[in-house]
Amino acid sequence: MNFIDPNPTSERTSICHYLVVSIDGAWWVDCEGKPFGPMATKQEAISSTVKLIEAFGDPNRPADIWAPDETGRSRPVWKWEAVR
Repeated sequence: MNFIDPNPTSERTSICHYLVVSIDGAWWVDCEGKPFGPMATKQEAISSTVKLIEAFGDPNRPADIWAPDETGRSRPVWKWEAVR
């Protein structure tokens, strides 16, 4: 059963969200429950995630990276468009 799209024959593909988070002073990236890290800085986490997506991401599935801004609120910082 597909909870994201009620029409299982739809051409839409779910977006793979990568979340950059700080835990105990280290930066981690979470993608669908799988952690990547730790990294020293937020920028290093974002850059590493871009490289990860470009090297191993599904070209048919869109992806984006969310990271906290200066207020701590998560914002989209990078987006990968699916190739169709």
